[in-house]
Amino acid sequence: MQTDLARTTTKAEEVISNIRTVRSFNAEKIEAALYAERTVQVRDRAVAAGLKGAFLDGSVHVAANAGLLAILGVGGTMIGVGGGESHISPGELASFLMYSIFVAGNVSALSTVYGGLQKSSGAAQRIFSVIDRQPEITSPTAPQLIESETPLSIKFTGVDFAYPSRPKFPVLTNFSVDFLAGSHTALVGSSGSGKSTVASILLRLYDVSRGSIEVGGIALTDVDLVDLRDKISVVQQEPVLFSESIEANIRYGRPNASDAEVLAAAKAAKVLDFTDNFPDGISTAVGEKGVQLSGGQKQRVAVARVLLRNSPIVIFDEATSALDAESEHAVTLAIESLVKGRTVVSIAHRLR
Repeated sequence: MQTDLARTTTKAEEVISNIRTVRSFNAEKIEAALYAERTVQVRDRAVAAGLKGAFLDGSVHVAANAGLLAILGVGGTMIGVGGGESHISPGELASFLMYSIFVAGNVSALSTVYGGLQKSSGAAQRIFSVIDRQPEITSPTAPQLIESETPLSIKFTGVDFAYPSRPKFPVLTNFSVDFLAGSHTALVGSSGSGKSTVASILLRLYDVSRGSIEVGGIALTDVDLVDLRDKISVVQQEPVLFSESIEANIRYGRPNASDAEVLAAAKAAKVLDFTDNFPDGISTAVGEKGVQLSGGQKQRVAVARVLLRNSPIVIFDEATSALDAESEHAVTLAIESLVKGRTVVSIAHRLR
């Protein structure tokens, strides 16, 4: 039942999150029918679970009450027996009956506890299957720290890589490149050529099958993951914003930053150029996935977040490819304030 309920809830969340696409394709009836079908499955499971639970509760209560009736009946006959070990007084029968009622009541409650345990175990199984998963990529036992806060060099040497889900389809083969410290380098190529993959393996979201990668002269596998990812910031094509305020999304880059530092980053990224027109200014809520902001505005918030993070390596992954000319110009101005004094890699499929 819980599995079916999870599938139903996921479907509802997916459709509501993409309601514009659903409406533009007139797919409301199709999605409603799919949701109704899954809801029927949940209902059928719930009815079956309810019937089984009711049968269990009913059986236990009937058994407990039958036991009390048996005690009352047998004990009643024992009161009238004269003398001998089988004779009991009315007071003894009443005492024994009261004890039996207490025991029967608690035994009956066990059926409810059992049902609750079954529900909990169903949920716990899914939760612990995630908690108990061990990451394949971990920090070394004796990591080397990247101590330099200045621009860092990046070096790929003879790297081969294929995604674990498609091991027979190599994305990078004998890939070698040097990104000099403080340089701004562009990786330009067609879609699917492996440009974004370079950013993923640089963050050690995946490990390469052959070759080596160095950051600041230290092999990637010798660096603590937290330290490595603290030195790298990424501005993606579709920036991820949380359903909080613009200020909170910028502060996500460095939660302990002061208000003055957040405002400075927002100003440098040209965020204040549009927030000054909002009633709540920089405290304006962006909505789920930043739906209240345009593409260019979301990108400028993402750039401000990276500015506040102040990492020595910055990767722009198709940061302006989906923007109109005016938004692209605004984001480009914001990027100019970010690239100074950093090692920057721009991933794009257009030379411009």
